[in-house]
Amino acid sequence: MSTTHSEIGASSYDRWGKSLGGCPGSVRESRGVEKATSEFAEEGTKGHELAYSILNGQPYGDADEEMAAAVQVYVDYVNELADSTDNARVWRKLEQKFDLTKYYPGLFGTADCVLYFYATKRLIVVDYKHGAGVAVEPAENPQLMYYGLGAMHSLGLPVSSIELVIVQPRCHHHEGPIRSWKTDSWRLLDFVADLIDDAKATEDPKAELNPGDHCRWCPAKPKCPALRSKALALAEQTFSPLTTYDPAKLSSTLGMLSTMETWIKGVREFAYREAEQGRPPPGWKLVDKRANRKWRNDINEDHLARNLGLKNPEIYDTKLKSPAQIEKILCPAGLKVFDQFIVKESSGKTLVPDTDKRSSVKERAVTDFDSLT
Repeated sequence: MSTTHSEIGASSYDRWGKSLGGCPGSVRESRGVEKATSEFAEEGTKGHELAYSILNGQPYGDADEEMAAAVQVYVDYVNELADSTDNARVWRKLEQKFDLTKYYPGLFGTADCVLYFYATKRLIVVDYKHGAGVAVEPAENPQLMYYGLGAMHSLGLPVSSIELVIVQPRCHHHEGPIRSWKTDSWRLLDFVADLIDDAKATEDPKAELNPGDHCRWCPAKPKCPALRSKALALAEQTFSPLTTYDPAKLSSTLGMLSTMETWIKGVREFAYREAEQGRPPPGWKLVDKRANRKWRNDINEDHLARNLGLKNPEIYDTKLKSPAQIEKILCPAGLKVFDQFIVKESSGKTLVPDTDKRSSVKERAVTDFDSLT
């Protein structure tokens, strides 16, 4: 099995999978394109590395409190599964590599954590998500099924039940940070047909380019002709309360704005990287951002107050930490009474698709009125 990253791997399946509404042509367009990193991707990598080190009892470097707290949720869950008293023999493997190239070339990857319980023939595949942006659902999740299929084949042991688990501590979800979906080997074997068809579609020299939300993770987004055309077409559309417009068209346009924003962001990042390499686009240059003033590292409050002729309270503020900060340091007893000291206030309103699980402002207002009558 190749040790390189698969261009049709599980982590990018929602981007290239045709049956998922993805873009099979993105695989072709991404070949030879340097994959840009981001602070979010780097943070996710560090989170996985920290979890791997802790679970293996290895030393690790400094980690900020938020990362350590998030990773601990994953670590505790995996340890609880492995220490389960109703399973005498448990096989656990972190960063489990798997090979599905017998189905189609290029289908291989690595699962975060795989556990197999010999007594019950139970297989559990755990995927750690450090991201806080979009909550991931485990049920019928193609990426998880890809991992589950790979884990099942890498074991080579009889499997009676399969549980696919998402651990995502930093993203709020009404079901909590740990969510799972139970299935069986037959469902995953049925999934093979879709996976093979999707993989074959990427090899078509004329594989279609299908812009969408998945473009945000595509290395080829700065140069994708389909994404550019779609973004420019959107830019030509105008809406105004003073003119007649088609509400359905406005709705459709709103749904595509994230795609346009993805393209704009991708072009900016690509141009910036080119400039950093000494190849700025004609008419552009790199400059320093506006400088912000800050105190020298060797300055403390007492020294500053003494030299400026000020009193200490005049030069610094103290304030209560946020509920989120306090919650992280509370003991179990403190957590029991924590909620009585806080209120939840929305920072405003935001427009979202009606598939969002939050109730609309209008619906909430009607409910509040009914409770008063």
